[in-house]
Amino acid sequence: MNNECRPHLAALLLAAVNYVSYQGGGREGLEESASSCAAQRAILIAICGLAVLAAAGLADHRRLMIAGAEPGPPARRPARCAG
Repeated sequence: MNNECRPHLAALLLAAVNYVSYQGGGREGLEESASSCAAQRAILIAICGLAVLAAAGLADHRRLMIAGAEPGPPARRPARCAG
């Protein structure tokens, strides 16, 4: 039985060694993927922050326009001051 099983055992050990070396290379790819994901997340957060600031500015501008804080056309300005 030893003579029959020895080649299979050697093939199994070789396959195990190959699998372990393949898995070891995957760790580098995993770390690279994690750092890329972190960079993309930071960019997305920055873009969302700018979008929120732009929306707040637009809402403030609309509030000023509705309240009448913007000056009218130049022809109407002297009339307001005079009377």
